[in-house]
Amino acid sequence: MPELPEVETVRISLAEQLCGQRIARAETYRADLRFAFPENFSERLAGATVDAVYRWSKYLLLSLNNGTFYWLIHLGMSGQCRLVTKQDMPEKHDHLQVDFSNGVRLYYRDPRRFGFMDVLEKPERYPALTRLGREAILTVGTYPAALASGVVDAEYLRQHCANKRTSIKQFLFDQSIIAGLGNIYINEALWLVGIDPRTPCHAIPHQLFTPLATAIVEILEKALDSGGSSLKDFVDTDGSLGYFQHEWQVYDRAGQLCAKPACSGEIQRLVQNNRASFFCPAHQVRF
Repeated sequence: MPELPEVETVRISLAEQLCGQRIARAETYRADLRFAFPENFSERLAGATVDAVYRWSKYLLLSLNNGTFYWLIHLGMSGQCRLVTKQDMPEKHDHLQVDFSNGVRLYYRDPRRFGFMDVLEKPERYPALTRLGREAILTVGTYPAALASGVVDAEYLRQHCANKRTSIKQFLFDQSIIAGLGNIYINEALWLVGIDPRTPCHAIPHQLFTPLATAIVEILEKALDSGGSSLKDFVDTDGSLGYFQHEWQVYDRAGQLCAKPACSGEIQRLVQNNRASFFCPAHQVRF
């Protein structure tokens, strides 16, 4: 599933090519994705101009007609926004075509159809967005309401971890607490700080919350610089791959020696809440 760095990578590409452009035509090739397309979806998009492209957690928000309304895109597990020319024909699993005034054509491809779209007037009132916690990292394209809520810091982590017996891995996955963080980058951050993913939240020493907050930002910034991680379905709008998977220190490295200097541990894999966790038992402490 595309995580925050991958969604931000797509946002940047969409903003570069679509801002200031009018939607000449929109056509859906099926009635639904994860959910049904909104009523009169194509008709509402046609004729509108894109004035900005924002990201809120893992959601894309295209501001249309100076914020009169927004086109929301969630990529789900395998969603891709392909920007091509009007000469390019739809391919298998392309479910939406949108033509822009500058000659760019957007195809939305989603083999597994876990993504969804909507048209809304007030993102701040949209249920899926109002339930989100603070952003894991703030970027130039963060939607204003999410930007105003702030970023996760040590004190925020400390307050929300207090008295919680859930594992730190599951805690970091909770989008109502931290918006945008996903499996790959949680594994990497915990490895960097030296916390076993099974550690109960309440047991984490207070002095580790600052390094943890710093590690989350550091890992996400590195991933953004590399265009995200191309795992299975993720590509940018031009089909290019991200490169952060070449910098993974722990994710998907089970059986390999730990890359941390002076550590002789071997990376292990376990399953937590139906998701794979990778960690080094030698330096990641289970408090």
